[in-house]
Amino acid sequence: MDNPLKEVKRYLLVVYKKRFIFLSVALVVTLTIIGGSFFMTKKYEATSTVFIERNMIDSLMKGITISPSMNDRIRVLRYYMLSRDMVTRTLKDLNMDLKVESPEAFEAMVQKYRNATNISIRGGDLFIVSLKDKNPVFARDFINTLVSKYVQENVSDKREEAYGADRFIGEQLTFFKKKLDEAQNEIIAFRREKGIYSSVDEATLIENIKNNEEELEWLKVQKNEMLATISTIRQQLEMMKDLNPSDVSTQEVSGAKGGRLAQLEARLEQLLYNYNEQYPEVVRIKAQIETLRRAPEKSATDTESLPAQTAAQSGDSFNPLEDPIYVDLKMRLNAKESELQALEARLREVQSAITANKDKLENYPYDMKVLADLERNKRTYQNLYEQLLQRQGVTEVSKQMEVADKTTTFRIVDPAIVPTQPVNIDRFKVMIMAIFAGFAAGLGLVILIEKLDGKFKDPENLRALGVPILIEIPTINNPVETARAKRRNGFKYLAAFSGYALVGCFLLHDLLNLGVIDRFISDNHLDRFVSQFINF
Repeated sequence: MDNPLKEVKRYLLVVYKKRFIFLSVALVVTLTIIGGSFFMTKKYEATSTVFIERNMIDSLMKGITISPSMNDRIRVLRYYMLSRDMVTRTLKDLNMDLKVESPEAFEAMVQKYRNATNISIRGGDLFIVSLKDKNPVFARDFINTLVSKYVQENVSDKREEAYGADRFIGEQLTFFKKKLDEAQNEIIAFRREKGIYSSVDEATLIENIKNNEEELEWLKVQKNEMLATISTIRQQLEMMKDLNPSDVSTQEVSGAKGGRLAQLEARLEQLLYNYNEQYPEVVRIKAQIETLRRAPEKSATDTESLPAQTAAQSGDSFNPLEDPIYVDLKMRLNAKESELQALEARLREVQSAITANKDKLENYPYDMKVLADLERNKRTYQNLYEQLLQRQGVTEVSKQMEVADKTTTFRIVDPAIVPTQPVNIDRFKVMIMAIFAGFAAGLGLVILIEKLDGKFKDPENLRALGVPILIEIPTINNPVETARAKRRNGFKYLAAFSGYALVGCFLLHDLLNLGVIDRFISDNHLDRFVSQFINF
């Protein structure tokens, strides 16, 4: 295997021998690529920088007002700004819809600029909107229109959102206040209908029924006693009507008084068996007994003479209404009958109360369930109403902040300008690469020619094949031919130098951003000519 260093030297020697082919090819390739770079499609990038400004008042009012967070704004920004509607309206503002032939072409244009527009976020409070396009003026106008439209609509949308929230909460407050009042009225009506109050429970109902039943039994006893007393008085009155006054003796009158006293004492003994001495009926009977005991006894003479006098005054007829004892009994009868009526009314009232309490006790679980449902509905409406009431104050402050522009705002700090340099290609780098590509092409062509040449150029190659060498004839230089060759080589070197000087001028032109060649091509419409030629 040959020494690699020796192979390199051999190829370098080949390049030197065919240096003019190498230089020609390298220069042609380099100038072709450099010339073509001036006719490549250029894209210019227009950018606009927007600053998301946080207001100090917004920080102070945090927790009191409601406003979208910065992360929410940035997350929505990208989707909203690149939405189909936003891009469509921006292109229509620039009259781009008039420059296309069909709605399908305009739709394709919308999709194109949606994909071509780029939005980048920096630092959480700065975003940059950019567009690359062949027309630098259109790129600037598109970006500025898009950003301005977004900022304006963002402000108006925030204000509309604040007003809308305030209106919505006001409507909901009215609605839930009405619902709360209706629920409260339903509870009040249900409590009144069922007789359910805050202090009433099952134990209270059972206790009320027990007390009413005890009172009912006592009232029944009282009624029976009252009926017996009324019956006795009526019998006494009937007896007095049937008696002749002349037959009424002192002993009979005293006996009637004693019978009444014995009856009251028997009743008192019966009551004391069940009640104490402070019981109202016991006190009343004691008072009656004391009254009868203190009543003065009429003398026998007065007693005996009274009927006679009465008889003398009235003749042979007897009038009971003139008898004090009869009148007293009659008054007692009327009083007892009145008491009996009151007692019967109380009996009916207690019986009705017992029936009502038993009905309440029977329906108590269901009624309490219904009441619990009504109370739960009321609490639900009340909680919603209170939350909405709190939110109403928050939305009012938020609305005022939006109106005064005191929340987070977008400021266009760097609007787009007309770009002067294309960004799709770095022509200076292309030129450097063109030089290396030219060298590579020249070297490749020289090596290819060398490989295709079947001549032996070194005696050692023949010896390696075993071919005997009889004689070696050295090169004989002709002075005239040598002089001509030097002149031709001088012209070739000058041409190569001029070519690479031109390459250097191109490099310097692009490095200094002179733009002379670009303007020349644009003014003479050479780019259109080349484009049409390529398309043809």
